[in-house]
Amino acid sequence: MTTGLNHIHTMNMIQTSERRERSRAARRDAFLDATRELIEEHGIEALTIKAVAERVDCAVGTLYTYFSSKGALVAALQAEAITRLGAAYSRAADRLEDDLATLAIDVDTAALARLVAFGRSIIAVGQVLPEEYRLQQRLLSAQTGYDDDDLALVAPVAFAVLARPERLLREAAALGVIDDGDAFDRTIAWVAGINGVLTLASVQWPGADGFDPAALADMLHLNLLRGWGAEPGALAAADAAVPRSRMAALLDGSDR
Repeated sequence: MTTGLNHIHTMNMIQTSERRERSRAARRDAFLDATRELIEEHGIEALTIKAVAERVDCAVGTLYTYFSSKGALVAALQAEAITRLGAAYSRAADRLEDDLATLAIDVDTAALARLVAFGRSIIAVGQVLPEEYRLQQRLLSAQTGYDDDDLALVAPVAFAVLARPERLLREAAALGVIDDGDAFDRTIAWVAGINGVLTLASVQWPGADGFDPAALADMLHLNLLRGWGAEPGALAAADAAVPRSRMAALLDGSDR
């Protein structure tokens, strides 16, 4: 009997602990959702801990039990957004392999096609994950106020995503599809360049609406690959194997 009561007591404690964890996770998500909404509405510069607490209808002190500062709150939100973007890039890469398997292309062209696809994933991901994309674009051009602990949260997530294009560049260079070069530096220039051109979408001055940021970003992306030694004929074949119109479907799997 005593053993049975002890077992029931233990199970009750476990269930209570699980409920608390679910409740805490739900509250944390509510804080992140409120932060995302406020950044969308007013920008990162206007974000305050007090505004987030008011949006969730809780005391400021309660919020501080979850996040130690505005920087910590934004870092958690950014890490979450990067994780979702990275998952979309991974889905696109996996589905691209199915596409490439059906095409009669050689190993070198396939290696270039993977590079073309990654660059176009960055350009197209805003169609699939618009909130995460807009958040990243805002954070790229804003002072986030991160301290070392905040950077320690965001950096590993960001570098995990950047590891994919860095590996693709190394593989292409090993095949002789592009020239040898520092794959990490190229990755940073590649991703930053594409994102920089895409920020033209937010430019507000006469004539700016005549720009097609996605087309300009794609032109830059392909020109970088040419500059790194991609042979024009092989790049044209890779371009045809991964058309821009295909990328949104690869990212979200809408046609699967």
